[in-house]
Amino acid sequence: MKVGMDGQWTGLAYCGNPMRTIDYFSSPDGWEFGFDIVYRLIFNTRDRDILDLFRAAFMAAFGLSKEHYNSSDTPEFGSSVFWRVYWDRNGFDLNLLSECDKRLDRVGEKCSQSVVVLESTIIPRSKKRIEELVEFNK
Repeated sequence: MKVGMDGQWTGLAYCGNPMRTIDYFSSPDGWEFGFDIVYRLIFNTRDRDILDLFRAAFMAAFGLSKEHYNSSDTPEFGSSVFWRVYWDRNGFDLNLLSECDKRLDRVGEKCSQSVVVLESTIIPRSKKRIEELVEFNK
């Protein structure tokens, strides 16, 4: 995040401390499971081109095909959206969340826009459920 001479900030910020939540209450079916990764974000722009840059940065951080994402929510100015990643690979590297943060921050700084991460949650799901969600997005 950068703060300009006018006191305005651009880039990525968190509402309080970074929230990294793993949902331990969801129980996957069997031992093979994937993850439903949910980001709740607030954007401070209505510009569709800039929102598309944020969306592309979000997706690039995880490196999956477009069917593995649900980022179709088009944010209204100042309202929150939920962007999801359907992770069907074995294991999940938490460093990918940091990579996503860095990419969102770079877009915000480059475009002089702000984005706030209200929360990010990692929910274990059965591989079957994750595959269904990916198939639904095709």
